[in-house]
Amino acid sequence: IGPGQRKVNLVLADPFVDDSGADTVAGSLHKYLDRNLNLLPFLTMVPGEEVVGGAQVTGARASEIDFKPFTLSKVDVVVTALWSPGDGGKYSVELRAYEVYTARLIVGRGYNLEGEAHAPEVAARFASELMKALTGRGDFFMSTIAFSRSSGRFKEIYTVTPQGTGLRAITDLKGLC
Repeated sequence: IGPGQRKVNLVLADPFVDDSGADTVAGSLHKYLDRNLNLLPFLTMVPGEEVVGGAQVTGARASEIDFKPFTLSKVDVVVTALWSPGDGGKYSVELRAYEVYTARLIVGRGYNLEGEAHAPEVAARFASELMKALTGRGDFFMSTIAFSRSSGRFKEIYTVTPQGTGLRAITDLKGLC
C-alpha cells in the first residue's frame, strides 16, 4: 500500500474450516466481512475470479500463500480466515490481513463465536481493526447512530450500527421526540 494511493484492492479469500459444523457460521462471517468492507470508500473488493489463476490460497498463514498471482492482479490486501473446531456451538476463527507486495501481516486477530449470531459483531471488530491499521482510525464500525423515526404522527428515537444492524428504539413516548 503506497503513499498517496487512493484505492486499496482487497480480496477476501475463502475461509479454511477444520470443522464441518462451522461451515454455516464461516459462510455467515464471510458475508458480513464482505458487506462491512464494501462500506469503506477507499477499498475495492476484488472478486476471486479476477485474480490471475483464481484467488486460491492453500492456507491462512503467509507461508501458505503464493502472493504472486495477487501481485499480478494488482491486489493490495488479502484477508484469510482459519476456523478451529469448537465445542457445543462455539467456534474459534483467526482473521488475518496481509499486504500482498511484502507478505507482511497488517492485522491478525483471533475471535471466539458462540454461533452464527456473533458473526456481525466479529465482522465489525475485524473491519474496525483493519480500517485502523490502514487509516489510523477505526471507530466507524464500533459506533452507534441515533436518529428520529416517524410512526404515524409520532416520532421516536432509535439507534443502529453503521452497517444497519441492531436497530433499537430508545424512546416510546408516543409523542414528538
